[in-house]
Amino acid sequence: MSVQPITTWILAAICAALITGIAWRFRALAPSGVIAATMMGTVVVGTGGWWPGIILVVFFVSSSAISRIGPQSDHQARGAQRDWVQVLANGWPMLIGCLLFGFSENTNWLLFGIGGIAAATADTWSSELGRRSHAPPRLITTGKVVQTGTSGAVSSMGLIASFGGASLIAILLGISSIGAIWPVVLAIVIAGFAGGLIDSLLGATVQERRYCDHCQRLTESNPHRCGTSTRIVGGIRGINNDGVNVACAFTGAIIGGISGILFL
Repeated sequence: MSVQPITTWILAAICAALITGIAWRFRALAPSGVIAATMMGTVVVGTGGWWPGIILVVFFVSSSAISRIGPQSDHQARGAQRDWVQVLANGWPMLIGCLLFGFSENTNWLLFGIGGIAAATADTWSSELGRRSHAPPRLITTGKVVQTGTSGAVSSMGLIASFGGASLIAILLGISSIGAIWPVVLAIVIAGFAGGLIDSLLGATVQERRYCDHCQRLTESNPHRCGTSTRIVGGIRGINNDGVNVACAFTGAIIGGISGILFL
């Protein structure tokens, strides 16, 4: 067992509370998100060590900062404030990976978690920066030009952002003490980028897509911000963006874990 000493847990809890408190002050986290993120950060550091915690913080801070650049996107279901569901949808691989590492001391579990975070970072950067592209996005399955914010749409800027987000997490891995050899670092880049692509693919095929007749806009929310009830125009009822994010993170986590099995 490789659980950190109690002093590390206490310090991790204090740091997590400070960071999430600041995030709440700047409306990056909803109250339920503050609680979930604080608990997650404490457990991640307490069982996995400081580097997984640092990587988790970099994902959250960079994604929150990017999401607040320019006007808030209309398609976001619950706005820029992340609640507990969104926190867990993106961070569950890191939480599980660190817990299992704490009990097994198997570094592959840390790479499982880091691969998941790389995918979450790639997806968030792609979504937030891609919607600012001057060129209209295209549906990943057909190449058809679609409205900005359409689930499953991709753009050149979005794909570059996805690669950048995955690379940032891989760089942090490279300067850490966790499997910092080039095949593993490269695998984390691939894990993140692949997770982002899976997110887009599922968004274009199975994710529930809704339309507001009053605003004549696609959205992920019901009702829309204008108060009008939205109708489903595609996908499978009940499969929302959170479910797709879980699958995205799982894809990255699996690739990250396999990289440890192959190269460490």
